[in-house]
Amino acid sequence: AERPDLERYAGRELTVIAWLWARTVRSPNPAFAEVEVPLVSNFMLSTKKGKEAWVEPIVEGRDYRFEVRVGPPPDVDAAKAGTKINRGNFRCLISEAPIPYAYIDDEANGGRMGSRLMAVVVQGDRRRIYLSAQPDMDVVARSASPSGSRISRVAELGRAMPRAAATAFTPSATTSRRAS
Repeated sequence: AERPDLERYAGRELTVIAWLWARTVRSPNPAFAEVEVPLVSNFMLSTKKGKEAWVEPIVEGRDYRFEVRVGPPPDVDAAKAGTKINRGNFRCLISEAPIPYAYIDDEANGGRMGSRLMAVVVQGDRRRIYLSAQPDMDVVARSASPSGSRISRVAELGRAMPRAAATAFTPSATTSRRAS
């Protein structure tokens, strides 16, 4: 099995404790202008020794998907860098074109910033389980309503947040996902 760590959870209902989203903007590369590419500062989900988990972006032509992997990544520095080049600047996952902060800010202020589900965190037996996002999970996550959530807007965290991060998607403690 690709994820032997999930075998013990097969067929069980597990509570979702977080939906992990990537903010997206359309690629600044004219050849890929219709593709919404992720702005991710770090693909590492867990860095604790022996419990490492990370997201691997898999590019498939003009599209991409995210796969959760367990164990240390082959290139830790690349996983920790995500698609971020430096402060506020990212790179296009598809074309490798730089995405400057000014472009991201313009897209966000123009209402053209999107989001894409990267992974789902569920409660396992006294530990977190990271699952790859599936298309049906995106629909559930977007319709989930927070239950007892302490934060409804990222902006409430303080003024240090850029305008591009004005809203957050919050987890629902009442939504369950069957391990598969």
